[in-house]
Amino acid sequence: MNQPSLSVLLVDDHEIVLQGMKRIVELIPRVGTIVASLSGDDAIRQIESRPFDLCISDIELPGCSGFELIERIRAVSPATRIIVYTMHEELWTIRRLSESGAHAVVSKSSGVEELRRALACVIEGERYLDNRLLKLCRRAEHEGEGGSLLSRRETEVLQAIVKGYNTNEIADLLCLSDNTIETHRRNLLAKLDVHNVAELVVQAIRLGLVSIK
Repeated sequence: MNQPSLSVLLVDDHEIVLQGMKRIVELIPRVGTIVASLSGDDAIRQIESRPFDLCISDIELPGCSGFELIERIRAVSPATRIIVYTMHEELWTIRRLSESGAHAVVSKSSGVEELRRALACVIEGERYLDNRLLKLCRRAEHEGEGGSLLSRRETEVLQAIVKGYNTNEIADLLCLSDNTIETHRRNLLAKLDVHNVAELVVQAIRLGLVSIK
């Protein structure tokens, strides 16, 4: 008896990446419908309009982040299996993706064969972490990194934010540019999964990431 065809949603903000993913997915015999989205917002509209069996998505997207997209998929279409295809290889990112409900994580730095393996595993109901990321995780654990959420510099910036310093003051304090401080601020918001500085401060204290002495 023939198995039902699979519907697949591809999400990336680069057209060339979408085309590459599409060529790989098209070679899977069971795949029927393929829909491509260039933004997180459009992907959410697609997932809310119809169910998909599989979603392959980056996490850096215009409109909304891949983390927000995963959360929305889990709420609207919990049966959808999710593969994250990303340049991010930080241990905290991998762990957060796994905790958020991603069924597989594949690095864009790996060969396309890793994406094919992930597809095969996820279609069969299994989970998958590509070989490159698996080695990075094992090395980090062996070296005692423990998946530290923040870098030393991010911790310094966060400590200054908690103390009430503004961007210009932090830049002067750490001898960095305002743009660099703003980049650290955005990364901190993303890592702690908050939307503004007030939430950032509360979350940092709750997690014990800074001293409030």
